[in-house]
Amino acid sequence: MKFLKVPAIFLILALCASSGICSIASDQNRKGIERLNQGKYREAIIYFEYAHQSDPENATIRSNLSTAYHSLSVKRADRRDWYDAIQNEKQALRHTPDSDNFKKQLGIFYNNYALEYIERKRYGLAKDNLNAALRYDPGSETIRTNLYNVILQEAEDSLKNNNEYKASLLAQDAISLLPENANAYLFAGNLYYQQDEFEDALSFWAKALELDPQNEQLKKMIVKLRREKDIEGDFKTKKRLHFKIRFERGADSEYIWTVSDILEDGRRTLRSEFNLYSEEIIPVVVYTGRQFKEATVTSHWTLGLYDGKIRLNEHDIARGDDALRRTLYHEYGHAVLFLTYGPNIPMWLHEGFAQFNEPEQLSSTSDNNFLRNYLKKHGAFSLESLEEMLKQKKDIESTRAAYLESKLFVAYLIDKYRKYKIKRLLETLKQGKNWQEALVEVYHKNTAQFDEDFNKHLDCTL
Repeated sequence: MKFLKVPAIFLILALCASSGICSIASDQNRKGIERLNQGKYREAIIYFEYAHQSDPENATIRSNLSTAYHSLSVKRADRRDWYDAIQNEKQALRHTPDSDNFKKQLGIFYNNYALEYIERKRYGLAKDNLNAALRYDPGSETIRTNLYNVILQEAEDSLKNNNEYKASLLAQDAISLLPENANAYLFAGNLYYQQDEFEDALSFWAKALELDPQNEQLKKMIVKLRREKDIEGDFKTKKRLHFKIRFERGADSEYIWTVSDILEDGRRTLRSEFNLYSEEIIPVVVYTGRQFKEATVTSHWTLGLYDGKIRLNEHDIARGDDALRRTLYHEYGHAVLFLTYGPNIPMWLHEGFAQFNEPEQLSSTSDNNFLRNYLKKHGAFSLESLEEMLKQKKDIESTRAAYLESKLFVAYLIDKYRKYKIKRLLETLKQGKNWQEALVEVYHKNTAQFDEDFNKHLDCTL
């Protein structure tokens, strides 16, 4: 959102010298000018009002009165008292109704008043003020863009509160306001994608790509959507509390309810342990056989993933198996981190936290032996290297090592510095800091210091 500055307006303040003006009006006008030059705007207004009453047709007095109201308005704007600034600027415009400058000032004041309401998420009042701003300055692209953005912001909040109908209406409002802007089409596509309305999602994303043809991420999303559409076209959906589960027709319904029960258990556990949870309805897709690999294009050892939806490979996880519970707790951990703190979380923290959230997540003797041998062969632990290993996942050995390292490192942070520091780290990342800076801000250690300390820890524990 863009805050508009108030430009100075200079008007000629002439003494009333025409023969038609009475001596009282001339005297009051002169005193008004003196007060105006002294910065005593309220007193100036009183004198000019007296002069105006004595000689209501005098254009010079009306101009001076407008200038006094405008000057008081700017003073109020400097204090961010937007309501008073607007009321005084309206008086300035009333006495000089053809002034484009005063109209633009009102547009600026209404715009800036709206921004304060946006900060408090009072979207209705923000939109009222921005619409008022456009009435006074209909050509302002800044004001129109701010209105567009607040409509989308309200739509996003509505979606987070599970009001999909309102979110959809707001997206349409945004599209009507700025039909050549891709963002509302992208949002609408995301909304329909989450609702599993693949045709509508594809239509809106295609329009967004037409308006933003360089958006490589959107191109990938469209390819992914088409792939999922082919696989999930006949899937059924069941909603239960905080999750919406899609699955192939004919799938074992008892298994689907088992998945739902485990996810609800995982939600309660994470809320109890970290006071972390989301009120959003989280979509879950259960695939059978080769569907999972075809839909996700992941490595053959992947049992589940979260990419905006929790995706589960039912073929490799039997009902009641401990692997099912671990996988669902793990992916729910990813979902909550993303929904609560956004996309700026490093992979080592995402994966380490998700594993920490699994039941019975302590490393086995075989895991410890594997990691010890891996580090001897490939070199000491390094956070920077760990992040790259998780991004590349080039083979099963390095991927297994990366997951073990991330799990042990996050467990080390929690054990040594307590859970509240992890939440502080996540909040700092949410504010836009990169993860290296966030570590220093929260723990007062850089990556080199953490590498040294954690390698000593591994020497003692592996």
